[in-house]
Amino acid sequence: MQRVLARYHDELDVSAEARELTAGADRTMQFLQTRAARVSIDAPQMRSGRLEASVSVENLGGHKLPTAYPSPTRVAALRVRDRNGGKVSNQAR
Repeated sequence: MQRVLARYHDELDVSAEARELTAGADRTMQFLQTRAARVSIDAPQMRSGRLEASVSVENLGGHKLPTAYPSPTRVAALRVRDRNGGKVSNQAR
């Protein structure tokens, strides 16, 4: 939203400066990418040829952790690579 307000600053007669809005959007993205949540992967093990693990996500950002719509459901994407860096699997749940 801050980027939209910055882009249409004059048309929308926004009181904040466009550069302030852009800087705020940059800070928000930095926060969301680095400090909004803590992800833990516990007890990974192979069972019947499948890798199983318990994945926990701790919300550190309160309402800033994006949800996209009013639902408690979150989607986590997990990439599994072998010891040489080759892709083994991509999953989203």
